[in-house]
Amino acid sequence: MLPNQATTTSNMTIQEQTRKKSKPVKKKLSRGYRELLRPLFGPIADNKLLIAITTLMGCGKFMLPLIIGYALTMIVAYLESDSVSKGQQYEALWDWSYIGVVTILACAVATYYRAAFGHKLMARIQHRLRRRLFNHLQRLGMDFFAKHHAGALGSRVSSDIQHVGMVVDRGLITMFMDGMTIAVISIILISENWQLTILTFAIMAASGISIAYHSPRLRRRRKEVQESQSAMTGRAAETFAGISLVKAYAGESETGRAFNDHSLELQDLQVDTSRLQGRFQSISLALVMSSQLVVLGYGSWLAIAYPELLSVSSLVLFMLYLRWIEGSVQRVVDGMVQLQDGFAALDRLGDILSVQPNPAESPHAKRPDLTGDIRFDNVGFSYENGNPVISKLNLNLSAGKTYALVGPSGGGKSSLCKLMLRFHDPQTGSVRIDGYDLRDLDGTWFRQRVAVVLQDPIMFSTTIEENIAFGKEDATNEEVQRAAKLAQAHEFIEALPGGYQTKLGERGVNLSGGQRQRIALARALMRDPCLLILDEATSALDSVTEHAIQDVIDDLKGSRTIVMIAHRLSTIKNVDEVVVIEQGEMTERGSYTTLVNNHGTFAQLVEEQNLVQAS
Repeated sequence: MLPNQATTTSNMTIQEQTRKKSKPVKKKLSRGYRELLRPLFGPIADNKLLIAITTLMGCGKFMLPLIIGYALTMIVAYLESDSVSKGQQYEALWDWSYIGVVTILACAVATYYRAAFGHKLMARIQHRLRRRLFNHLQRLGMDFFAKHHAGALGSRVSSDIQHVGMVVDRGLITMFMDGMTIAVISIILISENWQLTILTFAIMAASGISIAYHSPRLRRRRKEVQESQSAMTGRAAETFAGISLVKAYAGESETGRAFNDHSLELQDLQVDTSRLQGRFQSISLALVMSSQLVVLGYGSWLAIAYPELLSVSSLVLFMLYLRWIEGSVQRVVDGMVQLQDGFAALDRLGDILSVQPNPAESPHAKRPDLTGDIRFDNVGFSYENGNPVISKLNLNLSAGKTYALVGPSGGGKSSLCKLMLRFHDPQTGSVRIDGYDLRDLDGTWFRQRVAVVLQDPIMFSTTIEENIAFGKEDATNEEVQRAAKLAQAHEFIEALPGGYQTKLGERGVNLSGGQRQRIALARALMRDPCLLILDEATSALDSVTEHAIQDVIDDLKGSRTIVMIAHRLSTIKNVDEVVVIEQGEMTERGSYTTLVNNHGTFAQLVEEQNLVQAS
């Protein structure tokens, strides 16, 4: 599928686009921090012990070095004291040196376990969130997937979850450790000189105001950047998925321009975000350095003028510990910048998790035995655009019979199949199987008892055996081969170098269309469905392969309900009944011969195809 041509630069230059995009629209943040962090509550509760150990090791990593600083001030105090002998000075030097060595070893151990446990914690949280998001996405309705690129959704499952993992490790835990470090240092400094401590922290408090002011804006910008990255990823994935069409139509320059426009938009957002980020970091750094200058100036004056209030060793302690506080504050600032990626990703994660599955599952879902008797009772259905696709349709498809849905394109045939699979619910009326409204059934239970074969069958990049067994847990090799034989696929599979273990390329590109179709049919037969839907399953095949698959379908007659959507009318001569669907209504119904003799719409379609084939 070619990317939308509306993204090209035919009506404006790239420079004009860049100027327009350099002023991103301000979006209101959709949720507060408590609501934002809600997806993390479960993973945090499950890893309380690991979080506690990681935090303890982190506190050791951050606080143990304070002993080295304190040792230096004690040695300075001994050196500047006139009442201490040289022997006592040497003794103090050796004592504090031993303490320093032990401190270094303990700090090294704490640093190792802080890193190891931190990465383990982040990996666990990311795994749980990935699993939750992936499972939630799979439960969402087809309407949702019609609005989102597969590549963009893949980006959310991978890169967004990676960003979210940083919120706990580099965010909550690191900030707690820095907060504890600042608190301990504050207590020590207050004991030395409370006036100088208050003055120092009053200046640093402005950093907190800067963080509170810039964080929401930065989070908003980071979310815009991530959304733009997802859109660009989705566009690239769509282009590569349709690369054969792009090359066939020599559309490389067009798709290149479209991708360039997306990349330019992302570039503008990143530049704008970097300006905001740089402003944030420069203000914080200037405030921290200002506090150092105040301590150096005012503290030195106190040490000279009032040595009884502040000694030289205390001034040295202030300057050393202020460097530690500067590191903590700077980590908080840098962490807040990094955390905005995590918060933005959490916001996007919340956007997805807030989408409810549609169609919704009944709280009292039933799991009855099914035979495949389908009934449409006064069904009316339309997609989100509101245009009616099916209007007041009443139709009964008896269990064990074979039916063909035919009619002009856009008449509603595929929509009927989607309703039978319960991809959508009708707005009016009901779709029933064996008398049960599909809305009252367990969705998974129901779909395990139906199967569909599409015109362009979907193949996964796994082995042929895994493709056939897909959707049926604990399938045996014998069951897989039996299904392949029923679908007349066993012989060509055995002839492949790897047999059933042959790995397929993306979308099964290393197989012919007929081979893919027979594997898809084998996959459908693996679950022994009571309802088998064939949506244009043979229309793109050569006549030999078409007849082979048609023989398979004929062999299945009487064993299950089979519904075929067909445009090639020569393939449906053996069905029990033909149902003509026009503009969402059933206009004709009967056997192939009967409808041809009625000289209605069906007879006209047959005649037109015969004329085309004759020409």
